[in-house]
Amino acid sequence: MSEPYHLFPTRFYHSLADWPDAGKALAKAREMGPDKVIQTVLDAKLRGRGGAGFPTAIKWRNIRAEACPVKFTVCNAAEGEPGTYKDRPMIRRNPYILLEGVAIAAYAIGAKAAYICMKKIFTREYDRLAAAIEEMTQAGLLGDIPIHLAMGEDAYLLGEERGLLEAIEGNYPFPRVSPPYIHGLFVPQGMFVIEGEENPTAVNNAETLSHVFNILLHGPDYFKSVGTADTPGTGIFTLLGDVERPGIYELPIGTSFRHLLEEKGGGIKGGRTFKMMLSGVSCGAMTIDKLDTALDFTPMRQIDSGLGSGGYIVFDDSWNAVDIATAYSRFLANESCGQCPSCKTGNTRITEHLERLAYGYGSKSDLAAIEQDLDLVSTGNRCFLPTAERALIRSLYFHFFDDFKACLEPRPDGPKFPPVAKILDYNEETREFVFDPKYPYKRPDGAYNTKEQGTYRYTYPPRGAVVR
Repeated sequence: MSEPYHLFPTRFYHSLADWPDAGKALAKAREMGPDKVIQTVLDAKLRGRGGAGFPTAIKWRNIRAEACPVKFTVCNAAEGEPGTYKDRPMIRRNPYILLEGVAIAAYAIGAKAAYICMKKIFTREYDRLAAAIEEMTQAGLLGDIPIHLAMGEDAYLLGEERGLLEAIEGNYPFPRVSPPYIHGLFVPQGMFVIEGEENPTAVNNAETLSHVFNILLHGPDYFKSVGTADTPGTGIFTLLGDVERPGIYELPIGTSFRHLLEEKGGGIKGGRTFKMMLSGVSCGAMTIDKLDTALDFTPMRQIDSGLGSGGYIVFDDSWNAVDIATAYSRFLANESCGQCPSCKTGNTRITEHLERLAYGYGSKSDLAAIEQDLDLVSTGNRCFLPTAERALIRSLYFHFFDDFKACLEPRPDGPKFPPVAKILDYNEETREFVFDPKYPYKRPDGAYNTKEQGTYRYTYPPRGAVVR
């Protein structure tokens, strides 16, 4: 692919005058008509880049076919998965291709309006998009369907599509029962959907909609010239943790994780040994024997990991898996919205047992309790969060059981908890990711401990340590 058409170009396009292809893809789409647009995206085999990998054109086609006259398009730019930082820098570099992709999606399904929703802390991205919308509207390059910006709470579940719709409507992002194609935006009766008034809504990730620009402008064969037969195109991958060159890399789908780690990331920092990689917090860990796995949906699923949203957190052999499990289980316990008791209480109990192990106060009964709660935590769940807890913690427990057994003995030095990779920013000069400094102090009720109270609710002294 030539440089101007990368989703993550090396240069910034600071104004509409800098971007030579503004409006071209939407103009081509309007010449083709909605049905041919959807067929073109289907021919390109574009799959969602938000984590699920659902075929984009099939989602559009199904919603366009709905009898309800009111439809909406929504762009998910919430980006709350730990370790993921791709949509925000992409928006900063070139917001115009995203806006054109949103406009094309809205045109294809016959939407009344389109919304781009992000966290309210993403002020730079909001301002950049607002300015770009004004530029493109004044130039007549966004078509007739209005594009609105919306902001939601700084919550993990804002990225869940049903929670995202709630945020656009001005509510806290508690996920709904029904998916957006059944219970869309601004349904008159709220919880109860009347036939013919469903307002079906197509929700796509920001990276997905940016790919639409390239597909429409250059054709499906251009898009399929890289990637795999199952998942054509490129992906934007965030690599961080114990690597020499953390960063954001756009690579063809199907590239091996080893290539990303060693060729792009420079390998493990300080010459240590790779221990594991976490693809956010939504699936199992990648172990050292799986480094040659292709970064594609099916190969990653086959090793009990996942392509996810392209955010990969690397840990070297200095880490104890229990400490990692505790930090990320606590994140999921905190971010559970509480609508499903099995999720909120189950995640919290698992975290409590992990904390006991991490501080050296654990016993075999804690291991048994973790196993039991992992079987129950996703009972009756409304969203994917408790399923993620089960997949991640069970994977760590299975692959690194020796670490769990070791924590049945005293740990005089105490645990070493990794910072949850909730990324606020990235310094391109120093290649450093900036994490939310407050997050280690967040409690399950949404409030924050003080520094004196500590990062975890159970501030045990390490068992075997001398307490003065």
